[in-house]
Amino acid sequence: MHAFKSYASRNLNRLGVDEPDRKRWARHGSTRWLWKDEDVQKAICYVVSGQGEAMEVHRVELV
Repeated sequence: MHAFKSYASRNLNRLGVDEPDRKRWARHGSTRWLWKDEDVQKAICYVVSGQGEAMEVHRVELV
């Protein structure tokens, strides 16, 4: 998680999206445990449509 945050922050800084010293990340990343299928489905719904304007979704059919 630390490596991902560092990589993303460097790229956001490079693009000049906002101030380089901005606090972007929650400590320990707001970890949620997804033990059951229902937990996973709720997490997906939140990420796709629970944070403001809905994101584009690409579905992949598993064989």
